[in-house]
Amino acid sequence: MYHKATIRKAVSDRRASLDEESEVKPALRAVVKKEFEKGPRYSLEPLPDDPGAIPDSPKLTLVLMEPGLEWGGETLRQEVAGWTRQRGKSNRLYPGALVWCLKKPGRDLRDKVEVWLAWKRVAREVELGTLGEDYDRTDLLEIATEVKQAEEAARDEVWAGYRYVVLADSQESDGLKVIDLGAGHASSGETLWERVVGALKSNALLNETVGAGYIERNWPPALKSPARGH
Repeated sequence: MYHKATIRKAVSDRRASLDEESEVKPALRAVVKKEFEKGPRYSLEPLPDDPGAIPDSPKLTLVLMEPGLEWGGETLRQEVAGWTRQRGKSNRLYPGALVWCLKKPGRDLRDKVEVWLAWKRVAREVELGTLGEDYDRTDLLEIATEVKQAEEAARDEVWAGYRYVVLADSQESDGLKVIDLGAGHASSGETLWERVVGALKSNALLNETVGAGYIERNWPPALKSPARGH
């Protein structure tokens, strides 16, 4: 017999006893970082402690922001604009190379990670025989399935939650363009990097080749008109 009521009560209790600093935050960071590190095609800056110190490089760089930094507030938008324009006190030469990826507001990701951690703790206690009940092989298999499903739900929420891509755009009043990726799914057959790159391409912000518009905008002034005296 699968002790569903007992198990779910234990899961609820273990979730309530999770420690924010030593368990929840590290697990949040780990699941987000792991999803974004799958098959990166460009440079990745995962969860930087100081976003303003990210190297100034012409290489396209995805900056993966902390789960606690949620897109939507004016203060964070101003901070991202500042980090995009400057590295420390120096103006960046390549602000357009930075692509910021931020989570939507809300507890969805945190909730799913907490449930996953709780199921993992209960599974461990059942295996060690410390939960106070006798469980047979069927019980253990059911619990293992719950752990796997909770992990998949947390991974899916990374895809659903990290939906905002922000990058430099001189045409915008504050110098930032925001792209809402919409909700994604971990089993979509692409990586998160590919999802971001696809959004940049669909918005004509990234191309594998140099386009005519880019050449025209960046053509050296000295070459735009015929030289005189010849």
